[in-house]
Amino acid sequence: MKFTSHKFVRIIFTLIILISSQLACQTLTAPAATESVPTAQLDISASPTVSADLSDEEIKAGIQSSLDTYAQAYNENNPDLLEQVVDQENKPFRRIVRSRFDEYQISSQAGGGTFSYTLNSIDKRELEYVIAHFTTAGGYKADWPFRLLNDRWVITEPTVEQVGEPVITDTEHFTFTTYPWADDVNQQIMDMMEIARTNSEAVLGQAPTEKANVKIIPIYGLSPYNPMNAIALYN
Repeated sequence: MKFTSHKFVRIIFTLIILISSQLACQTLTAPAATESVPTAQLDISASPTVSADLSDEEIKAGIQSSLDTYAQAYNENNPDLLEQVVDQENKPFRRIVRSRFDEYQISSQAGGGTFSYTLNSIDKRELEYVIAHFTTAGGYKADWPFRLLNDRWVITEPTVEQVGEPVITDTEHFTFTTYPWADDVNQQIMDMMEIARTNSEAVLGQAPTEKANVKIIPIYGLSPYNPMNAIALYN
């Protein structure tokens, strides 16, 4: 059977969308079956934080409290609670989180389970961001960015300016567009793409001769009008 380049590309970029979902620490969606995370814009200078004066245990306690409130918002269908723990200064991010919340509450899954989150650890990032690593009631792992705003830890993401200028990397088979904010995982994803291409070629017997353009998008704010679950794009 002959496989076309189009079919191969479709397989490759299904894989990259799945792989890129591991960028949960840079992105937020509603708590569906696999608890991932999107992203957007805000102005850190307008809202100074004091997280540098807090101990790790104080930060953990504050983030766990916000996770508890977030879970309660879903369990009780209470958008007011949701707003308390989602960055309201980050308009694209606020919009996507509220949209996912509203969609869930009118879905057949609403009221069918109890959401809860257990914080495992934190990583402090630049610009006063903290990545929370936690486990959901269903046993899934997730990583969400938080920042301290008005004495409360809110779920958020970096701004378009803060993720850095796009970096173009050409390899033999791909042209990657990445952003410095995600440098801790960018190379891993690029390596996975090469492996995925090699594996697909071994199965299909051929591969496209043209390079594929791959964008690794770490925040929702970079593509605020794309489908909510699209973390990777093929052009």
